[in-house]
Amino acid sequence: MTLDAIRYLVDNGITWRGMPVDFPPWDRVYAFFRRWRDHGLAKEFHDRLRGQVRERLGRDAAPTAGVIDSQSVKADAVVGADSRGFDGGKLINGRKRHVVVDTFGLLLGVMVTAADTGDRTVAHVLLGQVANVHHRLELVWADGGYTGGLIAYCLATLALVLAIVKRSDGMRGFVVLPKRWIVERFFAHLMRTRRLVRDFERRTASAEAMVYWSMILLMTRRDRRGTASSLPMRRPSARHGASRDRPRTGPHAAVAVLAWRTPRSAPDQAITWSSMPSTAVSRPSWGRRCRCGTRGVSRSWAGRGPWLPGVPRGRAAAPRRPGPRRPSRRS
Repeated sequence: MTLDAIRYLVDNGITWRGMPVDFPPWDRVYAFFRRWRDHGLAKEFHDRLRGQVRERLGRDAAPTAGVIDSQSVKADAVVGADSRGFDGGKLINGRKRHVVVDTFGLLLGVMVTAADTGDRTVAHVLLGQVANVHHRLELVWADGGYTGGLIAYCLATLALVLAIVKRSDGMRGFVVLPKRWIVERFFAHLMRTRRLVRDFERRTASAEAMVYWSMILLMTRRDRRGTASSLPMRRPSARHGASRDRPRTGPHAAVAVLAWRTPRSAPDQAITWSSMPSTAVSRPSWGRRCRCGTRGVSRSWAGRGPWLPGVPRGRAAAPRRPGPRRPSRRS
């Protein structure tokens, strides 16, 4: 349950105090996350899972080639001035994520710094850390921002061949560059997890741990999709929790459909509709009962479930425009 709570937080971008009651209390979940972050257990768990994914794809667990790049993201107000900066090239005030991925787009190493830190400065440290862990790494592709003395340093000190993939002058418009699209797809995967759309972490170690948890979420989803076809599917019966799928009624369900708030009056949580907590409305019925448009709850929803405040019952009870008043017989 604790692992599922962290996955829920990373995927839906909620606050720690906005943890649904389906999971353990938020302070216990955060203590678990902090303990795994400080002892490096999240990285170890991620590395073991990455090795299993590579072996299932027909490759060796230890990679021999990788791609390095960086991404600048905006930082939240909780990020201090000592760990944030301004990226003049992309005009972003925040932090920068430096990553090294393999040819499948799986993470090999990450380092979070201020946005004004140079790529070549961080690459000296990051490539050294990755080379010490992955001894079979021989080739790394990079863009034009990693030129200069970094190439000779990698060859002489780390025994790595740093290949620069540049964009030619004759190219116009969007062109897919070889090997560089792998790390760009990795950044696109990070943006799918709402916790990483911005940097909300006070410490850079927490920001790096969030990247590892995001990749753990991605690899476990891929592993589940790959093995789900071989597993027998069983329809849940009344004995196996069918009663939990029943929609909840009353004003509490109406509040959950319109805007879910935490019990401590925190701001609205930026979760997806499919991630609606079961305490508000049952998950299997969110698509059937949460038909909302620009004007609120649609008329097709009214009358099909519990009563909502301000929504008339039945389709025929929709408000009509007032017409001309008919004269009475007495007049």
